[in-house]
Amino acid sequence: MLIEVHWIPVAINSPLVGIPSLLLGYFESNGAWKLMLLNALSLIISTAIYYPFLKNDYEVQEKL
Repeated sequence: MLIEVHWIPVAINSPLVGIPSLLLGYFESNGAWKLMLLNALSLIISTAIYYPFLKNDYEVQEKL
């Protein structure tokens, strides 16, 4: 959807092995900083979703 509205470009290079995920979109699209921003936003949202479950698991482990 973001490609169709021309907010982010299409990745033109093949994925590089060993590149951190935040930089991967930047290198695959020949320097499109918007892809790096989108990767960072995705990482933040994923962490925010996962954190309550991890916190609950630590609390359960402390009770044992």
